[in-house]
Amino acid sequence: MMSRWTMFAGAAALSLVALAVSGAPGSDGPGRHFRGRGGPFQDMQLLDLTDDQRAAAKDLFEKHHDAVRPLVERERDLHQQLREAAGQDGADPAKVGRIAIDAHKVGEQIRAERQRMEDAFVGLLTPEQKEMWSKIQASRAKERERHKDGWGFGRKGGMAPEGAAPEGDVR
Repeated sequence: MMSRWTMFAGAAALSLVALAVSGAPGSDGPGRHFRGRGGPFQDMQLLDLTDDQRAAAKDLFEKHHDAVRPLVERERDLHQQLREAAGQDGADPAKVGRIAIDAHKVGEQIRAERQRMEDAFVGLLTPEQKEMWSKIQASRAKERERHKDGWGFGRKGGMAPEGAAPEGDVR
């Protein structure tokens, strides 16, 4: 089951990538308002997309957003139903379980749509850009692993000093 935070973070990341691809008019440049390495904007800048690639990617992201929106709304409704069903006195475990399974299935559909979108995006890239994309993804995976127990101060892994990057980070 996809948590609200995961859903929000995924939507925010896609929005940032779409803004980076579209050029973010009026900004002082990619990553200007992010601490450290610049976030998703810098990642997209590392790919050095052509104008045609930017236009195709923007179209791709918009289509993905339109396809996923009803699924995200359905998942949100199911999570609300789950909270209500589980919070009742004498909650019916079978009903709660059915709702949880339905929410999980919708989450899997959302992840599958995201993977299709990412595969199509990678299909727009040149071999050199694909190599850089792989490095970026590996770097993100290392960072997620480093923060698997949390992102905040005092948790295992802690917060990296400002401007610091995990070893092997290409960003």
